[in-house]
Amino acid sequence: MRFASFFEWLQSVLSRIGLNDARRLPAERTAGDEDLFAATRELSRLLVEETPSSSSSCFADAADISIILGNLFRAQGDLERAVRLREALLARVDADAALKARIFFELGCDYRKAGLLDRALSAYKEARKLGHPALAVSEELAHLFADSGDFSAAAAESAVIGNPRAEAYFLVKQAEDQAAAGNDDTARKLIRRAIDVYPGSPEAWLALACMSLAAGNGVRAGERFVSGLTKAGEQGRLILLEGLHAFIAGPTAPAIPETALHDLFQAVAEFSSGREADLMFCYYNGLFMQRLKKADEAEQWFTKALVIEQDFWAARLALLALVAERDRESLPPLLAQQIAFFTRKAAESKRFFCKPCGMRRNSVFSFCPRCRAWHSVTFRLYLN
Repeated sequence: MRFASFFEWLQSVLSRIGLNDARRLPAERTAGDEDLFAATRELSRLLVEETPSSSSSCFADAADISIILGNLFRAQGDLERAVRLREALLARVDADAALKARIFFELGCDYRKAGLLDRALSAYKEARKLGHPALAVSEELAHLFADSGDFSAAAAESAVIGNPRAEAYFLVKQAEDQAAAGNDDTARKLIRRAIDVYPGSPEAWLALACMSLAAGNGVRAGERFVSGLTKAGEQGRLILLEGLHAFIAGPTAPAIPETALHDLFQAVAEFSSGREADLMFCYYNGLFMQRLKKADEAEQWFTKALVIEQDFWAARLALLALVAERDRESLPPLLAQQIAFFTRKAAESKRFFCKPCGMRRNSVFSFCPRCRAWHSVTFRLYLN
């Protein structure tokens, strides 16, 4: 059996559709690409045509094929077939601890995606005991613990693998739980710890700013938010800007004094004053002025954004909504209805995507489950 050329072909297919490692597919992926199904069919054919015994020299290659096929089934959401493949392979493996460890690791990924967190935890622990690479197991365990709401354990596993971005993120999630339970002092300590772990954590600076804003201290909120904008850099700014907008304008937004909002937005505007050509600052400053009901200033910011990028749909949509609201008395009813319909539909589009792999989401995210990148989110500038 000549597997080498097949693996080369499979690698090229997976790279083309965003699954970069033929031997280790992401735990979370919904695939619709025909190439992925073609790879699955070809692997299934190879496995049926040449299934050697445990003593065969080809067993290692066949086991590799079986594991990859299981990963492809998982990528397509066919978790039952993936698990069956792992179990059948485990039944045929004797003394090869490394292979057993790998199978248990992938089985843990299957169970985790299926939401069977207890089974996933047992599989990961077995993989760790059998000697699977510790960093890989700890990374999966961090997200498994996060899925189950144990953010303290998730942060601890992230510390084991030396991932300060992940550790800080999970510490902030733990702080959010503490704040929701009324333990504000504990929450602040956890956030400060997150900043110590990773000074550029956009989630930590956003949380501090929002806590100050909720307490009515706009000046302090502005200081913390600007610190976040400075230290998080370009990678974290979108998380900060969209996170703040969601906090103040979302359906569960707390009651915040207008003076506090004004102080915060003034700090953001001053920070962005030397960055007039920054599209995101123009857009979000427009949204912030809308929140203060300063329609003229909002219109100016959105117009600036369109001068920078005339095809930026989100700014054009916001500007259209502003004009429609201002001129609603003079607009023909049919035209007003059409504008309302199209602005609503456009607002429902997935606005954010992962820059490395292209995964799209309706809301901003810190971690991409497809390519496993941190702080890779960017705004979708064009509709197509």
